Amino acid sequence: MKTCPYCGSRVENIDHSRYHCEFCSMHIPSDLVKEDCVRISVIYRESALKKDLEKTTPELMLFPTVDLLFLLKEARTVRSDTTDEIRKLKKKNQNTKSAYFKENYDALNKEYTFVTKKMYVIENILKTRLGYIPPRLDKNFFDKYLKNVKNKTKNFEKMIDFSRYKEQNINT
Repeated sequence: MKTCPYCGSRVENIDHSRYHCEFCSMHIPSDLVKEDCVRISVIYRESALKKDLEKTTPELMLFPTVDLLFLLKEARTVRSDTTDEIRKLKKKNQNTKSAYFKENYDALNKEYTFVTKKMYVIENILKTRLGYIPPRLDKNFFDKYLKNVKNKTKNFEKMIDFSRYKEQNINT
């Protein structure tokens, strides 16, 4: 039986690519529809790719929360590394105003600006989902978070199939 991934109700086929859930009052793409009240699944990676920082904001908004958390950690690392490079460049060339210095400084400053803005985008997407911006993304944070994501008790248990129960008379 085809069911809604959100509430577990039976869904009606609209066409080859969509179903409708009466309870949720929404259309559901066929690739999200589940079988027999199975919960919605989230596919995620346990790492981030630096190239994902080049994705647009609408593309990032489609990432699972766990992927965004790993990407935020990557963005913060890149930003910190870029800040260190700028600091080293300034220290090394503090009395020199060469073309080499200006060219490298401009490139690093451009990267710093880009990664900072990308970090803000990711933080704000996470803020809308979590209600806060995670201050520290260390091993301890990810260990706890991934333990909850992988929690088989709640995340993988089926929803109740209420269509199996007939209305019961309250008076009996």
